[in-house]
Amino acid sequence: MIVCPDGTVIDVAEHPAAPTPETEEENQPEPADTQATAPVNERCDPPAPPARTATNFSAPAALPPILKNKEYRGMWAAVWAAHAEGDLPAAVALAYKLETALAGWFGEDAATVTVLTARAWLTLCQRTDWHGTTELLITTALRCQAARYRPEADTIRTARNAHACWRLLREESPEAAADLAGRLADMLATLGEDDRRRDVLAWNEAVPVD
Repeated sequence: MIVCPDGTVIDVAEHPAAPTPETEEENQPEPADTQATAPVNERCDPPAPPARTATNFSAPAALPPILKNKEYRGMWAAVWAAHAEGDLPAAVALAYKLETALAGWFGEDAATVTVLTARAWLTLCQRTDWHGTTELLITTALRCQAARYRPEADTIRTARNAHACWRLLREESPEAAADLAGRLADMLATLGEDDRRRDVLAWNEAVPVD
């Protein structure tokens, strides 16, 4: 779960609102629950949010059939086994391997995008490399939108998480945040997140040019 600077609390999994935090310490992503496990035949939900969270990330109504097939079921289970063991880098790597295999055979179908959203959430749970994480979330939101991924709320949450990560990045490295500002603003415009887009553009315009 990540607490957005604009006040929303988003459970991420790809992919997820609440009163604005009053302190900088609260304006940080919350760690993943490394004790959670994922059954082989369904997508893993993030840990239960605290009471202040208004909405929770919801898994797809039905897992894409291909992920139930023997060939890919083991790879999908391995992702969540690594997550359950607290090895997020391994989980991310395994998700990427599965996503690549699915994309090679099936292109941007529901299964590929489902694994992509899982990889984006697992990457965000690491709470490292805000530049890379923001880039991945931008890409994920756009691919979800292009594929008409469902539930649509997951795509919006991904877009909002990209903005939230970018806000953290600009505190850490304004130059790196400026590098992503244009792509982020375009993605937010595509998904109708106009308030967040204006925030990005206003900050970018105010950044001194060297």
